[in-house]
Amino acid sequence: MEKLISNYHLSFSTEEQDICNTLQDLISKELKEASSKIWHAHPVWFINDNPIVGYSKQKNGIRLMFWSGADFEEDILSIKGAKFKDASVFFNQANEINKTAIKRCLKKSRDIQWDYKNIVKRKGKLEKIIIVILLMFFSLSSKAQQSDGIINPNYDKALAEKLGANDYGMKSYYFVMLKTGENNTNDKEFISTCFKGHMENISKLVKENKLIVAGPISKNEKNYRGIFIFNNIKDQEELVALLMQDLAIKNKLLDYEIYTWFGSAALPEYLPFSEKIRKKNP
Repeated sequence: MEKLISNYHLSFSTEEQDICNTLQDLISKELKEASSKIWHAHPVWFINDNPIVGYSKQKNGIRLMFWSGADFEEDILSIKGAKFKDASVFFNQANEINKTAIKRCLKKSRDIQWDYKNIVKRKGKLEKIIIVILLMFFSLSSKAQQSDGIINPNYDKALAEKLGANDYGMKSYYFVMLKTGENNTNDKEFISTCFKGHMENISKLVKENKLIVAGPISKNEKNYRGIFIFNNIKDQEELVALLMQDLAIKNKLLDYEIYTWFGSAALPEYLPFSEKIRKKNP
C-alpha cells in the first residue's frame, strides 16, 4: 500500500512531491500500527478502521488533516472543521513542515480519537473513543523525547515483534462493553441455554487467541454487564461476526458497544498463568 501512496505523488509537481514524501515518511514512522490506503482519492492512515490522518492536494496547497485534530490543542492545526472534529494545516513547500510539531500531533492522534467509522450507524453523531493508556507509555514517551535510540536495556526485539508492539511496547485492541439487551424474556430455560453458549463462546475465542480479557461488571445504572478485550482481529466486521456467535448476543439478551483500546502489547502474556491460579471453572 505504501507503493500505491508513493504512486499517488507522481502526478504532482516536484515541490508537492517533496511535501507528500516528507509527510508520508513522518506518518509511517510514527504510526507503525496504522494501516493505510487511498481513500476518497487521497492517502489516509487508519487505526482499527478509524481514519486518523491523511493529506490531499487542495487549491491552497497540500492539506494535512487529522480527523480528531480539533482536540489536540495544537496551534499548527489552525484550520478547524465546521461540523466535525477535524483540524488541518496547509503546506506549499517542504521546508514549511515543522517536523517536531507534526510528530507531536501524530502521537496525539493515537491517543485522542473520535469514532468516524461508526458515524453512519450513529446517523452522523460522533462519539469519542475510549482509549486507555498504561502508565508505562507516558514514562517511555517522555524518555523517547530525549533519544531516538533504544532507551530500554531490557528491550527484547524478538518478543516485541512477536507481540506486534510499537516502539513504546503498545498496540491497539478492540474493547467491547457488554450491556443488557432488548430481549426481556422470562423463559429461564432459554436464558440458561443462551448464557451457557455465552460461556462456551468465550472459551472458544480464548483458545483461538482472539479474546484475551473477559469479565463481569458490578450492577450499575447504565446496565453494563461485562467487558471483552480482543486481540489479533483484522477489522470490526470480523469482530461483529465473532460476537454474533455468542448465543446471548445473537438472541439479544446482551448488546454491545465497540471501542478502540490502546494498551500494552504484553497483555496476552498473562493468559498461561490464569490457568495456574484458577481452582474452579467459572
